Amino acid sequence: MTIRFPQAHAFDCIGPNKQQQMLSDRFLTPNIENIMAGIAKIRARIDEHFETLKAKAHSEPQADHLAGLIDIKMYPYGFCERIRDMVWNSLHTSLKNPNAGQGHFTELRTFIHEGGLFRKIWGELTHGPYFQNAIQVGSYYLDASNDTVVTTKPKLEILPLAQTNFQNIDSFEQYFDVASTYYQWETYPNSFLPNLAPLYPGVAIHKQSKAMLICDVPLPLMFKNMESRGQMAMRFLKHSSYSQKSMPSQYLDLLTKHQNTIWRKRNQNVLTAHPTEFELIPLNDSKQKIADALRRLETWIAENHHLAEYEKALVKLDRNRKIFDRSLRRYTTSRPSP
Repeated sequence: MTIRFPQAHAFDCIGPNKQQQMLSDRFLTPNIENIMAGIAKIRARIDEHFETLKAKAHSEPQADHLAGLIDIKMYPYGFCERIRDMVWNSLHTSLKNPNAGQGHFTELRTFIHEGGLFRKIWGELTHGPYFQNAIQVGSYYLDASNDTVVTTKPKLEILPLAQTNFQNIDSFEQYFDVASTYYQWETYPNSFLPNLAPLYPGVAIHKQSKAMLICDVPLPLMFKNMESRGQMAMRFLKHSSYSQKSMPSQYLDLLTKHQNTIWRKRNQNVLTAHPTEFELIPLNDSKQKIADALRRLETWIAENHHLAEYEKALVKLDRNRKIFDRSLRRYTTSRPSP
């Protein structure tokens, strides 16, 4: 039995049909400039907020961005999702209040009322390739954070979807191919932390900083993997172009030293989260451990918990992974390069 997780496809772009094209032509196309003028005002307020934080930011010996992490001192670089979500929330506030938005969103409100598609999307822009958080409005692609990779580009962009080369991300191989250039990851199959591998199948070395990391998995891709009961991750581990890659032995030594000298002293309790205990210990012979973890994952999914319970467990696990990951990144960048 296939279990469906709506979160898996909540951020997929939907190809516009004839109705969406008609609604877009009627309500959006003649009013694009007015709508974008309103969004520009929202973006200006967001910029003011973050620039204030940026001015107050204290310098650090090791900037987060050098390990591929978001850094307020680099704003707007890397703030794609945050900006998109803030624009989205502000738009919804205006759409609910006819007196808000200074008349910029009247036709957009009508468009949505008539059945127009209005949703957040996340995927790949193949001409980068980039990951991009954007908004789909009918047959249009709206990017409210167009300057978060190349900061000299215009802040806003709206284009017909057909002109964007936007693709949904449906495999870990596709995800890590984009991450190779976008995040500067040299990615390897995660055979080192086997209990995590069915949910986090990639580990990487950041190409510039040489930091080692446990690769992030965005929630939409996490839930697509859940729908497959972990088989999407297993395809990456066993049958992708990454399957036979071997991480340099000196980085495995660093991982072990981090475990023994930093992580265990700082965290007496093993990180735990459903569907099992995830003990972050590198193992040389991990095939059976990965298979065991996959079976536990499949069993947990098949128990048919309430959807909110699955999400709560995954969010908790990801929070724990981020704590471990940040510690590992900083440990490996604070030591001489291998």
